[in-house]
Amino acid sequence: MRTVLTFCLLLILASAATAAPTEARQLALLGSALAEGEAVGSSLVFSPDGKCIAWVTTTSNGETGKVTIHIWDLATRKERSRCIWKDENATATTPLVFAPDGKTVALGTQHYSGGPGKSNRFGRVRLRIWETQSGKEVDRFSEERGDDTGDFRSLAFSVDGKTVCTTRDLAVHTLDAATGKPLGTFGFSNMDEGGVLFEVLSMDGKVFASCMNADPIRLWDVATGKKMRELPNAGRPLTFSPDHKVLASATPNGMVLWATASGKELTRIKGIALSAVFSRDGKLVAWRDKDGKGHLCDATTGKEQVHFRAECLPLAFSPDGASLATMNKDGRIVLWKVARGTEQSSEQ
Repeated sequence: MRTVLTFCLLLILASAATAAPTEARQLALLGSALAEGEAVGSSLVFSPDGKCIAWVTTTSNGETGKVTIHIWDLATRKERSRCIWKDENATATTPLVFAPDGKTVALGTQHYSGGPGKSNRFGRVRLRIWETQSGKEVDRFSEERGDDTGDFRSLAFSVDGKTVCTTRDLAVHTLDAATGKPLGTFGFSNMDEGGVLFEVLSMDGKVFASCMNADPIRLWDVATGKKMRELPNAGRPLTFSPDHKVLASATPNGMVLWATASGKELTRIKGIALSAVFSRDGKLVAWRDKDGKGHLCDATTGKEQVHFRAECLPLAFSPDGASLATMNKDGRIVLWKVARGTEQSSEQ
């Protein structure tokens, strides 16, 4: 009898261990459907205190462009403020980031002057700051001449909020967050002089990863401008863990998690990843595949816990790790329960 019971228990444990991941529970639906001419952006981010969520949309009406930052209060499920910038062919070029105190948001932008048919057409690029409560733009960073290769690409605040780190023209730039004054810069290069550049900056602005074409990923210490190491055959960089100790990269053979200090491969997760994000404690990683399906995995084992719908690339974890946000093609934001099957779905 004891043998039979032991055998049954082993079968139950084995079944549980191999159970297919369940579908995540939807908690809420935020925002409004896109207006005519409006398109989803590439940014979605929670405020540092987890009380708000913000995302970017762009609108094109002929040569006039508009970039809109939507900031919603999660407690009331209502819009707190809306930050708007309009200009000729206006577009956003960097991820949207909150300052550590949550009082402002920053975004890299680009617009063209002269019109597409004019010989004197040129681009202008700028880092912009808005107050999150009022939606008012703060005049802090100067506008610069730019073109298709001179736009700002990555963006991050330092942990204390005193500096801003960004990339432009194959260089990493550090600026004073209060005055906009340049503090330092260093150039990064790759083995090839041309091609497709992939890059990602850690959320604290301390480590930078770059890769040109199929070259190795290069990791850089932003404070010193020195190359830390190379990761051969690592594909393209996707995202850092919040403490920048782990880098996720996309390869043809799956998403790989690397230890930035040693360059050691930690975990390999099957599937072609187009975007990814870590939870604040680094224990979970969420990623979107090429078919519009999202996956929530244990960052240590690579085991998938739940899956969810991810119509667009942006993904964001709440600071407490309790929910995950995705963006629908119609511009609305979906909040998903991270823990498996413990809440009923609801829409607001």
